[in-house]
Order: sequence, then structure tokens, then C-alpha cells
Amino acid sequence: MFEVVTLTCPSLQGAAPREPLECYVLAVARRTIALQLREKQLALRLPAAMSGVIMSVERGSALVALRGNARVMPSPVGDLRFVIEGGDSANSLGWQPTRLALSAPITVVAGGSEVEGVICEVSCAGEIAIEGPIAARVGDLVVARFTLPDLDPAVVDARVVESGAGRLTVELVGKASEAVRQGLASLIVGDNRSKLRRRMHGETTGPRPEF
Repeated sequence: MFEVVTLTCPSLQGAAPREPLECYVLAVARRTIALQLREKQLALRLPAAMSGVIMSVERGSALVALRGNARVMPSPVGDLRFVIEGGDSANSLGWQPTRLALSAPITVVAGGSEVEGVICEVSCAGEIAIEGPIAARVGDLVVARFTLPDLDPAVVDARVVESGAGRLTVELVGKASEAVRQGLASLIVGDNRSKLRRRMHGETTGPRPEF
């Protein structure tokens, strides 16, 4: 189920086509929320960047609001990004970084040894869950090599954040990983956008993608 939020932008002073703007939540990455307007064509009548935007979402009988900035993505039509201001994060709404289950090979260099594994999940926070006999402990730095659709082959540093029972979760670190982190987020947003489109047309979703 795709959650629905509303955006209100007082700074537009009535210039917006309709307020509040209703949006589907496509994905969450800590302080950045990927949204799709319910009426996608309204994006063509919005300014490219908006400040002082209030994002509201229902929580039980209460309405919770966060303040931030929003920008209209150049494509596809209807996509927005909302960035939370201040010290708040999506956690304050009970949201965790969005994840995507998939299956793709990965090579991990840990402690001087190369081990082959399988990516089983990626997240918008730059985390990758790996299945395989990788000997690494929480806090260890490793090197990960992998390729995913629409992304350049990646060789990045990562820190182990979870380890045990034949499964390892690493978080990409360092400036060199920024493009890869953004690529993972784009992959997840695109997958959820496709799922939302199929759901709106009454279609079923398929199995997790394999690469």
C-alpha cells in the first residue's frame, strides 16, 4: 500500500493549481522523500523549487506535519522530492529507508580475502544486504564490487552494520560512494513507481528481480 501525504506551500501565495497537493510516497531515504503527485500533470504548473513546504500525513487520529523544501523533478512528470528541514527525519513519521528485494552477484573483499555473495536487498540509505560465507564483523571496512541495471559497475568502500547467520549488511561509505547511493535510490524509486502504476491499473506485481 502506497501511503498518501499532502503538501501545502504558503510561499506560493495561491499560485499553486490546488492546495493541498496529494502525493503518493514512492520511497524514503532518511531526510528525503520521493513523491508522485496523484494528479501528475499538476507538476507542469508548479515552480521547479519550493521552500517552506509543509508535508502532512495521518497517524491514527492525528495529523503529523514536517516542514521542508520540495523540488519538481524534470522527469517523469509528476515526480517530486521533499527534503525535511532541521534535525527531523523520516523516522519521526515511523518511516524507515525504503528497501528493494532483488538477486544479484557481488564480490566482497574482507580481511584480504575475496568472497562471492548474492545481494538480496538494497535500501535508499545506501545499505546492501548480502548472503554468503563472508567473514566480517560489525564495524569492519570492506570493499564491494557489483553491477546493477542502469548503474555503472561499482567498486566502493562499505562498513559492516549487521553480521550473522550467513548474512551481512553493509553501508556504503566515502565520497566515492555517493553516485552509487543515488543510483540505488533511483533503482528503488523506479521499481516502486512501476508497482504503483500496475496497482492503479489493477495488475499484480511480479517476483523479485534477478540480475
